[in-house]
Amino acid sequence: AHNQKGPFFGLVPLFEGKKTAFFLRGMGASHYVYLSGPHILWFQTYQSFGAEIPKPIITAYQVDS
Repeated sequence: AHNQKGPFFGLVPLFEGKKTAFFLRGMGASHYVYLSGPHILWFQTYQSFGAEIPKPIITAYQVDS
């Protein structure tokens, strides 16, 4: 978010209850980033879901705080 010369832009926090995920754009795609257990998940898609993580992804990989 702080690197103005990086390939990503438009960082938007998303909220699933009290938990946070992030949406950003860059490199010709949309990206969703969040914690799930001990893992940092980064989903990249060329289909726009806007500022909402698709429900099948949230169901399979729960968002942790």
